[in-house]
Amino acid sequence: MLPLFIRPDADRQLLQQICARHPQLVCHDLADERDWRRAPTDGQTVLWLDALGLGLRRREAQHPGVVRVDFAQATWQHRLAGRAGAGELVARACGVRQGRLPRVLDLTAGFGADAWILASQGLQVDLYERSPWVALLLADGLRRALASADLQATAARMRLQEGDAHRLLATLQPGDYDTLYLDPMFPGEGTKARSGKAMSLLQHLVGDDADADALLAAARRLGARVVVKRPRLAPCLGGVEPSHVLSGKSVRFDIYAATFRDEADA
Repeated sequence: MLPLFIRPDADRQLLQQICARHPQLVCHDLADERDWRRAPTDGQTVLWLDALGLGLRRREAQHPGVVRVDFAQATWQHRLAGRAGAGELVARACGVRQGRLPRVLDLTAGFGADAWILASQGLQVDLYERSPWVALLLADGLRRALASADLQATAARMRLQEGDAHRLLATLQPGDYDTLYLDPMFPGEGTKARSGKAMSLLQHLVGDDADADALLAAARRLGARVVVKRPRLAPCLGGVEPSHVLSGKSVRFDIYAATFRDEADA
């Protein structure tokens, strides 16, 4: 259970919504931000609520600042500008091409980076995230994006649910989605492909996805196109060779062709 630290300038209506969703949260009201590292609480990672919204902080001095899901950041806009827009490998891997926008289900949403890329191309993307804390952070990022005139059109194409992807897959029928997308956390050397403070905190929250092999097998049973994001030199998930691969400098996308319809339409 992560504690929630609340600055005086935090949005009280948002605080009520968070506490209603997670009434077991232990909340700490801060009169002075300098006192937050001395507050009596277990663990080093905390939820942080201030005027900018919800985020994560680490209590160690070498981890300053707040990590949030912020689709308005300059780094996001750079990825979506020019060559980093429609040419994104993730869009190609998921089957985006002229005149075709597949229905995508992101089974491991995380902080929503790849789902945002897809939604920015006009796709409707459903996101599933099983960590309640990661889902809270992503939901807050989408809330702020929906309030932005520049971002709301993309955010409106993203629908987030918290829950276990295995249970969701058991309720789906072939044809419900064109593409199922998996971006599991990888143990060992593969984690080096994920750089930056945000990804480090995400790894800390969700750990390694030990059931990733089983999730791929469950996804493939639906017969849709399945796309798995991997470190470029990592073994294939579950030892299952993909139909084809798209590789970048540090990551690759293993693509398992659809089987419930002709490959030309996959």
